[in-house]
Amino acid sequence: GGTCPVTGEKIFSRQTCAHILVLMSSCGMYDASGEFCFKIGFPAKSGVGGSLLVVIPNQMGICTWSPKLDMNGNSVRGVSFCQKFAEIFAVNNYVFENTPKLHLGMLHCTNKYRHIDNLCKAAARNDLKGFRWLLGMYGTEVALCGDYDMRTPLHLAVVEGHEEMCSYLIELYEQCGAQQPTDRWGQAPLDEARAMLRKVSDNESAPAGAYKRIVGMLEATQLPASC
Repeated sequence: GGTCPVTGEKIFSRQTCAHILVLMSSCGMYDASGEFCFKIGFPAKSGVGGSLLVVIPNQMGICTWSPKLDMNGNSVRGVSFCQKFAEIFAVNNYVFENTPKLHLGMLHCTNKYRHIDNLCKAAARNDLKGFRWLLGMYGTEVALCGDYDMRTPLHLAVVEGHEEMCSYLIELYEQCGAQQPTDRWGQAPLDEARAMLRKVSDNESAPAGAYKRIVGMLEATQLPASC
């Protein structure tokens, strides 16, 4: 946004930054600008001295230097670096976000964990319609995975006492032949359900019926135990 990351000083306005990035994308690589934008997809400015300035908007800036130039006056190794960087990381501004490439600044540097987080949030809110929609985008396998604490959407649905969501997820696990998920502390959803049932049973004002039914569903399921 035009602010120096080291000093915090405001150098350019946000509008000026936007204009500069557009110019870098459209003509920053001389006659190769169109091909660079098409294949690599992030703003860059080349210098005939061998320097190459790259901007990954809202993420980072990179500067390379290697004096050997190609026929367009761009650094050969600088362009090669950009090509390899774009092959590994999801830095092309024109590629949709559901890409298997690694994502900068994200948990474990992969888009998979953002998908897991979205599914966990939907399960915790009991948003079954939204959960199914996300599942169609991400695939079934992601719904069976856990976050950084290895807690799955089923763990979250159980803790919140969402019967419908729990029933749907248990059926999903059975269809996939998946094992019972356990978090980093070794707790399975059934352990969570029993703990919540004991907790609400001690509080007469809290409804225990939902947790009783969830415990029953989990005890009745044929999911194999995880190793």
